[in-house]
Amino acid sequence: MGHALILALLVSSPSRADLAKGLDAAAQEDWPTAYREFKESALRGNGNAAVNLGNLYMRGLGVAQDYGQARAWYEKAALESNPIAEAKLGVLYYVGLGVAENRTRAAEWFQKAGDQGDAHSAMTLGEMYLAGDGVPLSRFEAYIWFTIASELGSQEAEEPRVKLATELPAGEINTALERVAVWRKSYEQQVEKAARLTAKRTQPSDSEAQAPGATPQESQPGPAAATEKKATQKKKSEGLKKDKQPKG
Repeated sequence: MGHALILALLVSSPSRADLAKGLDAAAQEDWPTAYREFKESALRGNGNAAVNLGNLYMRGLGVAQDYGQARAWYEKAALESNPIAEAKLGVLYYVGLGVAENRTRAAEWFQKAGDQGDAHSAMTLGEMYLAGDGVPLSRFEAYIWFTIASELGSQEAEEPRVKLATELPAGEINTALERVAVWRKSYEQQVEKAARLTAKRTQPSDSEAQAPGATPQESQPGPAAATEKKATQKKKSEGLKKDKQPKG
């Protein structure tokens, strides 16, 4: 989720201060104040604040529930490649909240989020390919996304990944693992870049990491979390060698 971290680092100090105030207010369930602070921060360009604001509209906290407004703020954050926003847009398009249902568009958003390390989005995309839901039916693509989700720590993805590994031809498995390796390299570069930028911050604020109402998977990982995730990925990738089969 490197891009979202980069966004958090580049926004102005007043924007980060407003975000922190909003999170403090949310912790106290002072939703009107949280709404005001998140909006001020989001208008200054803070993608995490825009996601938080979208969450308030989704749940009707401090403001009238409005799925259309939630979508608008998620879209604002998604313009900055915020993976949480991308994942939430995938859900909205999938079920048709605040926008006409469009499973194909949902898959596009889930892929964007999965590319940046959102395990749940990768898992969902694998299920969509396995069922031909909004995307062409493809066990090959399903295997790729279940494998990515598994590397990102999704235990739920492991069973369908292993099952497909026993069903797909050896050539397809090997090609799929090559695709996963390309994804892994790109994702690790994002994590490393985000970690370098985070290390340069003079006054890091851990409170920026969590959006109110977000699930643990939606929090923005700092350097320690990124390092732990890389270790998990390494362990998972070593396990994937069992899937790789000799050609011919």
